[in-house]
Amino acid sequence: MSAPLETHELLGKRVLVTGSSRGIGAQVAQYAAAAGARVAINYRNKEARAQKIAREITDAGGEAIVVGADLTDPVAVLGMMGALRSEFDGLDILVLNASGGMEADVAED
Repeated sequence: MSAPLETHELLGKRVLVTGSSRGIGAQVAQYAAAAGARVAINYRNKEARAQKIAREITDAGGEAIVVGADLTDPVAVLGMMGALRSEFDGLDILVLNASGGMEADVAED
């Protein structure tokens, strides 16, 4: 995978990509990690997929953690942010990629 960013362009940055257990979110997380960022992989229901993405990042020499949270649940979001504070001591970049509500069995709101 060739990243659109230089290898060390995000060195030392802490990145959270929501909805990053698959698809475009997973790709963004991998690109950020390839550019040197410490990446938090967020998922709502797909923990195994999130763990797989994190393993791929760490196997490639990057740093990743997995943080589960339903972004429509304020308590879950606070818990996720607490985990990020604990693991990363903050956040530099937030990529809002979650696609909640687009699933066939979920109400539009």
